[in-house]
Amino acid sequence: MSALPIAVHGRPRGFVDWQPRPNTAALVQQVRTVLDEYRQHLPLTLRQVFYRLVGKHGYPKTERDYKALGEVLNRARRARMIPFDAIRDDGMTRLDNVGWESIDECRNAIQDTADRYRIDRQRGQARRIVLWCEASGMAPQLSRAGEPYSVPVYSSGGFDSVTVKHDMAQTFAACPVKVLHIGDHDPSGVHVFGSLAADVTAFCK
Repeated sequence: MSALPIAVHGRPRGFVDWQPRPNTAALVQQVRTVLDEYRQHLPLTLRQVFYRLVGKHGYPKTERDYKALGEVLNRARRARMIPFDAIRDDGMTRLDNVGWESIDECRNAIQDTADRYRIDRQRGQARRIVLWCEASGMAPQLSRAGEPYSVPVYSSGGFDSVTVKHDMAQTFAACPVKVLHIGDHDPSGVHVFGSLAADVTAFCK
């Protein structure tokens, strides 16, 4: 397969032929190992792959190496060495305005919704459980874990804005809530949790 045209700034476009150097090929193989290890949780974000490479394969934990990994995955996916649907990018907002193709399509969608009906598993509990994740990339995996128990997952990616904390306070004020916070256990992560807990609690009053 021949490569598609190169843009004026030198970056490839579309699918490409690519023969990585041995050290880069080894990195691509390590990424494949990570994706296979987490195949039940795909797609992963670039940052999730990065941290797993750091923890398991000794990949350098620097912003420079994080960006380099992004470039390698860009090429590897264009070269069909890594499936596009194995990596998730949460940076795009999509708002669809679509209609039904037919009455039958609408009926089938409604039937599917009815088939998935379930009562709120937390209904009637004295205190509701919610999961709050510092890293937005983990939210889909956590949601799958919490779904059988009707446990919602929240994340705004790092430090939460005052708008987010005020809105959540209004939501949590309706009944007692236990927030299970998942984040980095370092000074920044502790500060994220402390700021969230203090502000949400204050807004609930």
